Amino acid sequence: MHCQRLRNRIGMSLLEVTLVVLIIAVLAAVLVPRIKSPTDMARENSCFHNKAHINSALERYFMTNEAYPAALSDLVDEGYMPSGVPVCPVTGAAYTTDATSHLISGHTSGSH
Repeated sequence: MHCQRLRNRIGMSLLEVTLVVLIIAVLAAVLVPRIKSPTDMARENSCFHNKAHINSALERYFMTNEAYPAALSDLVDEGYMPSGVPVCPVTGAAYTTDATSHLISGHTSGSH
């Protein structure tokens, strides 16, 4: 008698399988959007370095001219960024200068 009950209990019930699948689906739905691809991470790192490079050019311009440039294109015209002002690799948008701090602003996702 004990052997027959054990034989019936070896497998999982449909309810148990459904619960396990549901838990895995919920975990996947929460975790997958948070995982960034290496390409996305590279774009964000590139954006961070672009902004640092432009901010450095802005400071060099200020040290030479005792004023910040009216437009970022002035950095190119005056030779501070001879290869041109890059665009944000994350959004594809042009960088802008904050009028108060004179620092570059770009996309706001991540730690930048």
